[in-house]
Amino acid sequence: MKTIIVATDFSPASRNAAAYAVHLARAFHSKLILLNAFVQPPVPVTKPFAIVDTHDLQEVVLQQLNNETEMLDPQAEQVIRVEARQGSAVHCVMEAVKEHHADLVVLGLKDENRIVKKLPGSTISGLMHSGHCPLLVVPEDARYNGVDTLTLAYEGDLYPDDDKHVADALLQLAHRFHSRLYLIHIAKTELQEVYQVFNKPLRLTRLMHTVQPVVETIRSASVPEAIDRFVKEHRVNILAMMPQKKTGLRRIFESSNTRNVTFRSSIPVLMLPGYHEGRNLWWSKRLRSKSAL
Repeated sequence: MKTIIVATDFSPASRNAAAYAVHLARAFHSKLILLNAFVQPPVPVTKPFAIVDTHDLQEVVLQQLNNETEMLDPQAEQVIRVEARQGSAVHCVMEAVKEHHADLVVLGLKDENRIVKKLPGSTISGLMHSGHCPLLVVPEDARYNGVDTLTLAYEGDLYPDDDKHVADALLQLAHRFHSRLYLIHIAKTELQEVYQVFNKPLRLTRLMHTVQPVVETIRSASVPEAIDRFVKEHRVNILAMMPQKKTGLRRIFESSNTRNVTFRSSIPVLMLPGYHEGRNLWWSKRLRSKSAL
């Protein structure tokens, strides 16, 4: 994990997420980039000449970012680069991911905005939908407490032609912190439960064999509630989700589980790029860009 990008809006939630990212960057000796996306403020009709110069605004934002780095790492033990980009948060983050070949994007989740951020158009929802890079969503009250236990909630096994790098971010965490890894599937019916018992995710477990994952099937009518219980009972530090790529109504209805779990979670949620229906877009593009260097 060579490059981590933290998107910040200077809120307490963003500052908490950045502090979490600092711990990860130190563990991996990663390059850490603190990024803010700013927009030109609207000019009041009554003050047509009150135009704020973009360069001046960028300088102000850069100074705020530098102030953030001093609060995050007063001893300057971690090198933190700062970037101020003009545009929407989703566009700026995706642009930075592409330019820096980022391995992880970290975002904070404000407690008061958990419902609002489920709606299309929010930064987190937009980045979840893009699926271009692993995304770590850190709740405002979640503090770094090591990474002893990881859990991946999966919907189905990988297909033979799925990108084998789709879970690299999760595996890197597991190896670096010597974490225990659970693979869990939520079965809503008895038939689904029986099917999962006799049809283990062989490709997923083979992909992660180096960390010897424990596979479990949980019977529950509610996916978010079942995952909540598992996280608390097993003291999970980071929950990972790897949603399937779907189309049409199936995508609309089933993607709600991913959003609901993410926005109600009390621990950081690692959103891995989606799989199925073609190879993983982020990794295939990233590998092509590296081969061109």
